[in-house]
Parts: sequence; C-alpha cells; structure tokens
Amino acid sequence: MTRRIRNGGLTALALVTAIAAMPVMANDAQARPDVRRMTCQAARNFVAAHGSVVMTTGQYTYERFVSSRQYCNFDEELDTKYVPTLDTPRCPIDYYCRPRMRLFND
Repeated sequence: MTRRIRNGGLTALALVTAIAAMPVMANDAQARPDVRRMTCQAARNFVAAHGSVVMTTGQYTYERFVSSRQYCNFDEELDTKYVPTLDTPRCPIDYYCRPRMRLFND
C-alpha cells in the first residue's frame, strides 16, 4: 500500500512539473523570428548574424536557414530558399540544407 502512494506521489510530482513548464515552452515557440514581419534585408542580416536559425515562414510553417555550408551535414548541400517577407513576396534568404543529388546509385 505504501509503495502505491509513493509511486502515485512521483507521478503527481512529474505531472505538476510538466504543467509548470508549459508556459515556458509556449514562450519559446512564440520567440521564433517571423520572416513575414521582417524586411527582406533584415531577414537576410538575421541569418548572417546567427549562422543557423529556425524562422517562422507561415501561419503553421517554419524553416531552418543557414548562412554557410558549415551548418549542413556532410551529405547535404546549400540551396537558396525564397520566402515572403514584409516588403518582398520572394526574398532570397540565404540558404537551406538539402540532401545532395546522387549521380549514381552506389
């Protein structure tokens, strides 16, 4: 009987801790920069300053942008990504990492 109470107490403690952390997690999600609220140049400067950053690109979408190849995996290459910004419908925000095209099936 005592064992059940202890396990139940730990479960309750874990639940309370998880609920207490929810507002912090929600604030982190809201803190992601939104390219739709930036000028094209401001978005490009933001990526250049941070090197690798995840930015909101639409109501339910986000994308990771990088300033150079060093932020990609060894089997990825850079490609330009165009997104709508405050002043430009197709702003070329530096790069994103995409899988390399294979010439042969090895």
